[in-house]
Amino acid sequence: MTRAAKSVTRTSIRCHSGPVDRHVLTRRTTDLAHGIAEGAPVVPDLLAVLDRFVGADTITFSELDIGGRAQEALVETHGAPPLSSVEEDRWRRLLPTHPYARWLTTAPPGSSRLTDVVDLSDLERSEVYEVCLQPRGHRFQAALLFPCRTVDLRLLSLWREDRDFEDRELEALEHVRRVVDAGFALRESVDVLRRWSGAAAGPSLTARQREVAALVAQGLTNEQAARRLGISPRTVRKHLGDLFEVAGVRSRAALASWWRQGGRSAT
Repeated sequence: MTRAAKSVTRTSIRCHSGPVDRHVLTRRTTDLAHGIAEGAPVVPDLLAVLDRFVGADTITFSELDIGGRAQEALVETHGAPPLSSVEEDRWRRLLPTHPYARWLTTAPPGSSRLTDVVDLSDLERSEVYEVCLQPRGHRFQAALLFPCRTVDLRLLSLWREDRDFEDRELEALEHVRRVVDAGFALRESVDVLRRWSGAAAGPSLTARQREVAALVAQGLTNEQAARRLGISPRTVRKHLGDLFEVAGVRSRAALASWWRQGGRSAT
């Protein structure tokens, strides 16, 4: 869902000339899965690892609904600027018409290619392709689908304009998906145990608010947090305002202290 960035150069594409180093990839993704389990904002690092070992023009991670519910969509991007507000509105309107997105909402967790499910020539004649995909150079897609209780889709997508994903690349992506899914499952299990135990979990935060709070606690500026999360500084400021209200604080330092002392336990 983001424009293909031609500045993402062939450093990652060189990996296609030979097999993916499964051992190194497993070590990197296992470290990141531990971070996910702990609630750390490591998804941008995961996208960068996939770019290095598999390669794509753009890589996105999304948690979203396609059924029209009002829940905020979480979208991380690598290799391209975030969606503009106009593009977000177009995606919100047209995503339910995307045949691959509809298929993914009922598919079992796994890794797949758009071209395994959808006739590409038919898709290229659709409004969602003309308005949302083509302007960003998103012709080919590989999708890693994760189980999720709270939204229709928890999805990591790799996008290319000029060539499809090979079988061995898809096998490597499925290996990554299983490792990362273990991190998500552990995090969600801990959240469930907290609720069952009656532990004070703190105010409810969205996934994006948790990420912004964690980055502020690490000392990142709004601009640095925006670059890391693939969103605009204005969006970071909006989340900060909401976080100040939820935490009952008035400064970044106070928010960072609140987060370190238990704000992270919010679910």
